[in-house]
Amino acid sequence: MDLSSLSAKEEPQALTLVNPINGLPLVGAVGDGEETPIIWYAFGSDSHTYRDCRRRITNRDAARTSAAGVAKTQRVENLEANGVALLAAVTTGWSQNLTDNDVSPEFNKANAEALLEKYPWLQQQVDAFVHDRSEHLGN
Repeated sequence: MDLSSLSAKEEPQALTLVNPINGLPLVGAVGDGEETPIIWYAFGSDSHTYRDCRRRITNRDAARTSAAGVAKTQRVENLEANGVALLAAVTTGWSQNLTDNDVSPEFNKANAEALLEKYPWLQQQVDAFVHDRSEHLGN
């Protein structure tokens, strides 16, 4: 068995977002008015990008603990925020502007983090996708 055939893809993959109520693809109108599925692009958990981001977040937390001189207990809110920050860090874009009253629709890391934080169903879909090796391994 050639294990290299199961190497991590080092480019973002496409997730079709689905409506959390009915499971149908979320769609939006593009320039010509035609409705197309909304795609979220992200790296997988085996990619160098994901692993580097995870290390950076973990090292940041370890440095904060060391600076205080005492190991502190991580609050659940901090752990959740770290998870959102990691998902936003491995997100590279979406296929069309996402409309929200509180978040600008254009892609950037801050907007990705805000949407993931605001919509737990979106966070769950992106998290499941990022960790789905069938989407992110292979040549």
